[in-house]
Amino acid sequence: MAKKDMGDKIVGGVEGFGRFWAEFSAIFATIIGIGMIIGGIFALIHKTTHTKLTQGTIQTAVCTTNTTNANEVDCDLTITYSVNRKSYPLSANTTGMINWETNVNKEIDVYYNPNDHSDAGLSINNTKILGWVLIGIALFLIIGSWFTVWLVNKYKWAAFGEGALGGIQLLKNI
Repeated sequence: MAKKDMGDKIVGGVEGFGRFWAEFSAIFATIIGIGMIIGGIFALIHKTTHTKLTQGTIQTAVCTTNTTNANEVDCDLTITYSVNRKSYPLSANTTGMINWETNVNKEIDVYYNPNDHSDAGLSINNTKILGWVLIGIALFLIIGSWFTVWLVNKYKWAAFGEGALGGIQLLKNI
């Protein structure tokens, strides 16, 4: 058996660190992924309330320049909307590019709760899309990290690459 030279020892050490780093990262990614899946499930089971659409009229709008982004305005709106010929008030806050002061007496979409017509907002509060996105990202994160563990255990070049990149990341953070 040939004696290992210094280069072989360094490569072997980097490969070993790469395997460790991949497993450590996979465990961390799995913990984060489980949290994201739990959050996604909560978002999926959250009952969406503002599901019906009606038209409201902007009664007043007071807008000021956004303190963090001068291109945006913060507006406090007073809106009235009707459901089944009964009028309801809505106070809403918006941030964006639209200066609502120029839109007083114009119509705007209002989403309301069909079980409580006085519960309304300017957007539909559907968290189902967020739930599926969180679950999808979490599954990609978990599967991808454990695929990396499999890869570094099967191929030396992958272990070496993971070890080198992991070492560089650690040194950058020092």
